[in-house]
Amino acid sequence: MTMPAHGDQSTYYPLNSAEPLRSPIGLCSDAQLWYIAQHMRGDWETLSALLGVPQRDIDIIRQTHSQVVDQTFATLQGWRWRALKWRCPDEAVPQLIGTLSVVGDVDIANYLEKQFKLTESLP
Repeated sequence: MTMPAHGDQSTYYPLNSAEPLRSPIGLCSDAQLWYIAQHMRGDWETLSALLGVPQRDIDIIRQTHSQVVDQTFATLQGWRWRALKWRCPDEAVPQLIGTLSVVGDVDIANYLEKQFKLTESLP
């Protein structure tokens, strides 16, 4: 299964800024979010609610995407877009790790935590 091109939010506008930022690389990249979407076993709607995705967005995702993996991916992209408006990826990733643990995807949470620790140790 390949990562869908739809809904790609490739630029971000930080709070109080008209200057766009490029999509993040690393733990908040589309490739990483797609990996999570493919391997997640928990309910994407519960994940959405715990990540703070508004109900209206959850309803739109449900109507727009028929496959669970696409719904999960769209949820994660929506979360990332909101999360990165307020903080850097290094501050947003722990929220995602904790939320994945709560919905029962401990294996993915552990995988992300290992990746996160590796990036923290880089100079």
